Amino acid sequence: MNENTRVQNRRLITLWCWILLSLAALLIFPKEVRNGGSNGGYLCIQVLIPSLIPFTVLSDFAARCGVLSRIPKPLGFLTEKIFALPREALAVILLSLIGGYPVGAKSIRTLFDSGTINKNDAQRLSLFCVASGPGFLLTYLGGVMLGSLKTGYILLASQTLAVVALGIGSRFMRENKSVTFKKAATPLASAGDCLVISVYESVRTMASMCGLVILFSALAEIYLSLIKSKEFLKPLAAFLEITTGSKILAENASPVLIAFFTGFGGLCVHLQIFSILKGMEIPKLRFMVFRATEGLLCGLFTFILTRIFPTATEVFSSVEWVSTDSKSGVAGCFLLILSSGIFLLVIGKKAAVANHKFRR
Repeated sequence: MNENTRVQNRRLITLWCWILLSLAALLIFPKEVRNGGSNGGYLCIQVLIPSLIPFTVLSDFAARCGVLSRIPKPLGFLTEKIFALPREALAVILLSLIGGYPVGAKSIRTLFDSGTINKNDAQRLSLFCVASGPGFLLTYLGGVMLGSLKTGYILLASQTLAVVALGIGSRFMRENKSVTFKKAATPLASAGDCLVISVYESVRTMASMCGLVILFSALAEIYLSLIKSKEFLKPLAAFLEITTGSKILAENASPVLIAFFTGFGGLCVHLQIFSILKGMEIPKLRFMVFRATEGLLCGLFTFILTRIFPTATEVFSSVEWVSTDSKSGVAGCFLLILSSGIFLLVIGKKAAVANHKFRR
């Protein structure tokens, strides 16, 4: 038996163990799985989707309209000098800060597939272009979970500073001879086609994100039933999935701890990034080190900013559910599902045709 066969067998055994353990958890904790999935779905429909969809659509629209490869020279010069990256990388950095976790990875994928950046540039960008975005930090965390937009702005500023600091630090990981093979510039797609595809792709992205949120929320609920110490459960939940984890942390945790985990991102976000950047040979150990470093920097900057701009502790609310009328919530869910189905049926064919034209 050769080495490849042994590796495949070990991987197969590991997968079977995970499947059997997951099946056992579903059978032993059906109530916890149902409650956790319901909480995750509630967060997605009531908070996550309304908060992130506008930023995700805007970021994807900017990428598809061709602005990623058309950066003004003065701004591009700053990118080359500060980050030692091609000037087109500036758009990736900005979009990752605006659009949130999956947008940075999708922008890197777009530039890499077009030949605008090489593998080393893509790997370096993947290490620090991971951010929560204003939709999550301001609308979700600051406005809903913490009840303080001021704290949301502090978290946003801290994460921006952390991303810039890590980007500058990644200069030392660049190759001495970095060759980028650029393809011929493609004409700009029409704004209408770009908008249709951006909305379509953003809905797909949000569906994937919400699926992972529901899955990890169910896991967190199982852990809650097994672990008696809530103080241990809170960081564990945030380590697994930041949306549900930040909801739990917002009950009484300090903004410094919340800043750390929003900078880290959570395993749920990391899996999305690895899936989007598949084939680029992203160094996972180095990626995790950067994630932990970004979390520490976010916590440090938040600690400093909260001392400069103090926030009263009473603004942190013990949030268990977002306040809403149950009947209107159920009606809203049905309307959302119905409108989403009609939307996909109407524009699915047009989006596929437009996407084919765009890739040509």
